[in-house]
Amino acid sequence: MKKSLLLLILSVLILLLSCSRQEPPELAEPPVSTPAPAADEPQQPTPVPPPGLVTLISDSESAPVPTEPIAYFEMSDDIFDFTVKIDGDVFELPVPLEVFMSYGWTSTRELTGTLLPGEDFGFEFDRRFMFTRGDSFIDVRLGNMSDEVRDISNSTIIGLSTYFTKATIELPHGITKGISTMDDVLSAFGEPDDTFDNTFYNYLSLTYSPEGSFRSSITIEIDYNNGNVVRNISVSNRIQIDSDLISDPAEVYDEMTDRERNYSAPAELGNDLSSFNVEIYGDLYRLPAPVSAFLDNGWEFDRDSFRGIPSESIPRQRDVSGYNLIRGDDGLRVKLFNFGDKLLVVERCFVIELSITDFDNGEHIRLPAGITIGTTERRLVELFGDLLGDVLETSPTDRQYRYNHDGSAAWNHSYIVFFINFDESSQAGDEFIIHQIRLQNIELD
Repeated sequence: MKKSLLLLILSVLILLLSCSRQEPPELAEPPVSTPAPAADEPQQPTPVPPPGLVTLISDSESAPVPTEPIAYFEMSDDIFDFTVKIDGDVFELPVPLEVFMSYGWTSTRELTGTLLPGEDFGFEFDRRFMFTRGDSFIDVRLGNMSDEVRDISNSTIIGLSTYFTKATIELPHGITKGISTMDDVLSAFGEPDDTFDNTFYNYLSLTYSPEGSFRSSITIEIDYNNGNVVRNISVSNRIQIDSDLISDPAEVYDEMTDRERNYSAPAELGNDLSSFNVEIYGDLYRLPAPVSAFLDNGWEFDRDSFRGIPSESIPRQRDVSGYNLIRGDDGLRVKLFNFGDKLLVVERCFVIELSITDFDNGEHIRLPAGITIGTTERRLVELFGDLLGDVLETSPTDRQYRYNHDGSAAWNHSYIVFFINFDESSQAGDEFIIHQIRLQNIELD
């Protein structure tokens, strides 16, 4: 009996000791911070923020990695405010990429590379940017709406599409993919600015655009085969915004690359099309030829031409067209390529394409065997007929011959195209002549 009583007393003491070691409720570990609910949800304890971007952190190098959203937005009833709710979080497009990622979204590919002024990436297969959060993923378009070249990591999200998206995307008035109907859309936003009836795939596109804008739109596709339910939503707002998070231009380099350093001009024009030799106003080049070779021969960029100059620098492994070179009264239309691994000034890039016409004193530019503007079609075929593909009739008065380097695939990036015009104004006696030549050579290592 005494032994049983002793065991009972010990049990009670152990229980009391265990209870005394429990932490009081006010000392419990705080819950993990979660994104603030949308401003239109009544349970939000904090004051409703004004529309748009209301709080930002510094973009200095010492800024800590955010553990919660660094900006909040409010859902608008106006479709042209470009607000969209993604899995319960509200964003206003365009939105700085860093703000979007502060909500916990992570890119499925490295955010490396640069965007030219006005350029955007996304939706295309080879330039698609997908972001994931938990089991959700979303397809977005990244853009650079500034006047300077920017790193992709320093860009903005200017658009999104639900085609390749697993997330709940909601427009103003609750318009949601897979739930809302065409009647819901028309009731919320009225008649669209444009429609497209795709009878082959059985859907109707309703497009809404701000008045006078061709750079921003919301397109809602209606599925005929599924009770006129919304099958896809695409939002795009390509405008420039002010933000401390996208203020720095990308670093541009003015360094000679090994390819430029090792380039040498050909000693003679020769008779081989595959050499991509070209004589321009008496000087010999081999495409791709460094811009510096042209500058050394007296050419310069025509920065005041009507075409302008697209950019003072070119991203790595990228081509850009629209550049004009001039020397006195002479001009060249060229496409440039950056073979380097950094963002380079145009002076360190390469000319990979020439567009030669009879309007640009093209007779002063010669290809192997002396082929030039004004050479007869018969002479071209005699010299290189075995190398040229099938004749392509492009119009009642035009046809073209194409030389593809290392194969006959139409997608080949190294080629020469000869355009023949056979109306009465483009004849040498009774012979039809070349009136335009385009040659391009991209020798990727």
